Amino acid sequence: MKILYITNNLNGKDGWSRYSRDLAQEMDSMGNNILYLVNKKSDFKNMV
Repeated sequence: MKILYITNNLNGKDGWSRYSRDLAQEMDSMGNNILYLVNKKSDFKNMV
């Protein structure tokens, strides 16, 4: 399944970014194709 996450950032420093990051990682581990659309660049390691 292809999934698009639209969020401000994925840095994990606040609740929404941490939730978005953790949810996307879990969906990715289940074999889904994940795409992130973010407003701010972060150092999240799994971003492509």
